[in-house]
Amino acid sequence: MERANEEPDFPELPFRSYLAEWLMDVGPVMQGGTGPVALSHLEIQAWAANVGLRFEGDEAQWLQKMSGVYASELFESNGKNTPQPFRG
Repeated sequence: MERANEEPDFPELPFRSYLAEWLMDVGPVMQGGTGPVALSHLEIQAWAANVGLRFEGDEAQWLQKMSGVYASELFESNGKNTPQPFRG
């Protein structure tokens, strides 16, 4: 059981782990009419331009998909009793 002051035990993210950092920098979600929604490609593009970043390959698509999953988890969670999505 975790205590409130402890950091959660996050999984290792060896593949493109920098994308998780970028997601936290850019958003990670937008506010829609019914709650959190995925970042649009336009929002991601604007953020990248503001920070002077040029995407390579499918990085923008990964960010948009990650944002969608993040928004879904926020929407589906029910507060403190919701298990962390990366715990088995």
